[in-house]
Amino acid sequence: MLEDSTFVESSITNVKFINCQMNNVILADAKFKNTDFRGSNIEGLQINISQLKGAILDPFQAAYILQRYANVIVKAVDEETTDNA
Repeated sequence: MLEDSTFVESSITNVKFINCQMNNVILADAKFKNTDFRGSNIEGLQINISQLKGAILDPFQAAYILQRYANVIVKAVDEETTDNA
């Protein structure tokens, strides 16, 4: 249970945060090397997308990060696309 924890300017190497509650965790200026977050709940994660080098994510986490921090829309091939232009 790491919810609302702070790892500001941390260097996190060879750590597995597998299936952890990591809602609202602050990872500002943290550095990762072989750091595994797969299966963890990362809703509200506070991080800069450029910091994620060295982190291991599952596909759901990657989609969440892309949508939240890079404004990328992630959809399966069979999902309908709507054009609001």
